[in-house]
Amino acid sequence: MTSLFELSRAVYTWASVNGILIDTPPRFDSGNLALVPFLPDTTDFFRQRKITRVGYDEESKTLTIYSRLPIAKAKKERLISQFSARYREFDYSLVLSESRPHKIRTNVQSYGQLVPVHRNGDAICCGSSVGIGNQRNAGTLGALASKKGSPKTIYGLSCNHVIGGCSTARPLTPIVVPGIQDVSADH
Repeated sequence: MTSLFELSRAVYTWASVNGILIDTPPRFDSGNLALVPFLPDTTDFFRQRKITRVGYDEESKTLTIYSRLPIAKAKKERLISQFSARYREFDYSLVLSESRPHKIRTNVQSYGQLVPVHRNGDAICCGSSVGIGNQRNAGTLGALASKKGSPKTIYGLSCNHVIGGCSTARPLTPIVVPGIQDVSADH
């Protein structure tokens, strides 16, 4: 018997392998692709709509696929029909729903003069705005550190979501001061 957990993992893996997860780096999970009940053209359908998440509810025996954009009634019916034909014996049902991804608001409300860079002579200090050079973000330089025995080399530390792009930034991607979101005519 195929559990809903196994099925949800298979659909997530299918979406990941086919590049139809929204704003998510490729992650090849260990779901069994043979469990996915959809026809090959379904991946093309989801390329524009993107899947934001996959969930399941054991109690109601329901698998839910959330997409970024709504799905037309006729297409929903076809997908549900494909799913039902494959998993009728388990009494599983498919729900297709819309769930827009969380977005960080990029407009910053000003509470006075923004001073994103703190300096001590020519050195940038903790508390300064930093960010990945190819993303519209900004965060805070949290600490400065050096290797034992190499005090002349100073490293800046911040959170992964600020300078690591949630583990998606490539090595040697420039870190900019101030972060792109804090760039203004004055800074």
